[in-house]
Amino acid sequence: MQTPLRITFRHMESSAALEQRLREHLAHLERLHALITGCDVVITAPTERRQHGAPFDVRINLTLPERQLHVHNGGANPAHVDPYVAVRDSFDALERMMRRHLYALHRHRDHDSIRHA
Repeated sequence: MQTPLRITFRHMESSAALEQRLREHLAHLERLHALITGCDVVITAPTERRQHGAPFDVRINLTLPERQLHVHNGGANPAHVDPYVAVRDSFDALERMMRRHLYALHRHRDHDSIRHA
């Protein structure tokens, strides 16, 4: 993995296991697009007043040479009381965005080559 990854934990202690999971998810995305130039992840735990049963908030900003992709899970899913589930769902959404972006990029290049041929 060559992409710089910045991880910020808010209202919680950092977790080596969660950091490792983030690196695994990013390595998976790098197989889709080798030119990822940066990834910023912010994981926010529920505040003390809302700790029991409140979901984790995950924000991801992924930088590609041609575009930036942003994901924010918003804490609406009740399954996101587990930070690993919140991270997984956020990276799944990011992967779908990347696939759509790469498809559009590839399709645009195909149309350009057809016009110039």
